[in-house]
Amino acid sequence: MPILLLCFYAAISQSWLVLYPLAILSSLGLLSAIGGVNLIFLLLLKHRDESFTRYYELIPFCGLALLAAAGELLILAQLKLLLFQALGIPL
Repeated sequence: MPILLLCFYAAISQSWLVLYPLAILSSLGLLSAIGGVNLIFLLLLKHRDESFTRYYELIPFCGLALLAAAGELLILAQLKLLLFQALGIPL
């Protein structure tokens, strides 16, 4: 909770020294959250859950999950732009 309040007051300050790192951190957080969900689905689809003996065996799956998450975010951004153009909303 204190970190959330700190981020709230930092965003209110409207200082570019605070807003740019905050935007980068929020983008990385979104990428890691979606990547985590993709990793769970990927492991379940490959029937590899509970079959690893070392953590480094997960590295290829983590890379694939993060790549899929980045692709999903890019597709969503492109769909948003297409929707805005179709509705005539200026960017």
